[in-house]
Amino acid sequence: MGIAAEIAFVDAEFVGGGELLAALCEQEQVKPHQAAGWFIRHQKELDGLPMFLFNRERQDFHVLEDPWSCDIFHDANVGIQEDPTSTAAWLEDGYGYVGGWLRRDLAKFFEEAGVPMPAIRTFATTKEQSPPREATGDSVGTQIEAEPASDDAPLATKERTTLLCIVGTIAREAKFDISRPSKAAAAIVDSAAAVGVKLGQRTVEEWLKRVPDALERRST
Repeated sequence: MGIAAEIAFVDAEFVGGGELLAALCEQEQVKPHQAAGWFIRHQKELDGLPMFLFNRERQDFHVLEDPWSCDIFHDANVGIQEDPTSTAAWLEDGYGYVGGWLRRDLAKFFEEAGVPMPAIRTFATTKEQSPPREATGDSVGTQIEAEPASDDAPLATKERTTLLCIVGTIAREAKFDISRPSKAAAAIVDSAAAVGVKLGQRTVEEWLKRVPDALERRST
């Protein structure tokens, strides 16, 4: 498969986490946190699928060595609660790459989970803006070796853990009690506002909740 054909295949087959979550909510008539919880309960099976980061505008993608599906749906749930009108912005890294999977791989996942796969309207970004094509051949995830992280790629698991450890260390030095994430988040949001930076308290709180686990992993 040539490079252009490979990109076109992923463009047609890619389903972002936000699109997937919204579609499942609509199909099952559940709230975002309920759908996110279902995905997290099936994390082991979901992480068995090839996971991609795709940027439709740049027409570029990466295959992740370490899937982080749990983070996608954790952040998705938080993002929807903070901004119900948004279904994808909080799933992007700073460079516009969105985490997700290929449609055909998801079809197998839903079949094994015993839940109908929701109808997901995902259109390939081509000159003709054509709808998704029927996939042929093996999953791209089985054809391409996972790429090493580039400057444009989001944080890998190790880097994410390192930054969470840095956050935890600085928070403790600044006397923010991360054992009480809600209170600490409020204090951090106030401190950020004092220097002209706007942060969402719920988002800060959710990230602080991840710090103890990161510190524990790094200390062992």
